[in-house]
Amino acid sequence: MHIPVVLLTARAAAMHELEGLETGADEYMAKPFKPRLFHTKIAVMLQGRHRVKEYYQRQILLEPTDLVIPDEEKQLLTKAMHIVETHLTDPDFTVPVLVREMGMSQSAFYRQIKAITGQSAVEFIRDVRMKRAAQLLATSTLRVSEIAHQVGFEDLKHFRKTFQNLSTLSPSKFARQHRESDSLHLKPISS
Repeated sequence: MHIPVVLLTARAAAMHELEGLETGADEYMAKPFKPRLFHTKIAVMLQGRHRVKEYYQRQILLEPTDLVIPDEEKQLLTKAMHIVETHLTDPDFTVPVLVREMGMSQSAFYRQIKAITGQSAVEFIRDVRMKRAAQLLATSTLRVSEIAHQVGFEDLKHFRKTFQNLSTLSPSKFARQHRESDSLHLKPISS
């Protein structure tokens, strides 16, 4: 789990606080500080991250949720997911490309994505790809090989293994299971 970075400093000017937060600190507290306030801020920060992590992990499984995500974390996740989805078909899309398009330092991005999702940046990209693959498998009539290419996998065997590690089902079984459950809802009513 990511350890929150709290800057406890004698530098109390607003420009110093802004500088500290921009370099990746999660919280900035000027001296003198109140220990109870410090502990409360840390507890709230950890609870929020735990809720966000649960939310993100449920999204991978396409489960609905009613968790509330803090705005700045939601914005970071939304932007990162959008960038990955923009490059979904590119098998050469890597973390450095994502970090560059996010406009962040690599260490700040790694730390924040780990704190929000509980995953490394590589796992985050993989899971966005797999989430899209799951959606396509459940809703389209495309072949597994076509879906693999649409989510940036050139090697079908690697795609199958990656998908099965996350969902416990092979892509074809996952598709069959979801398509069958959908077809049960679409049966014509006999008179």
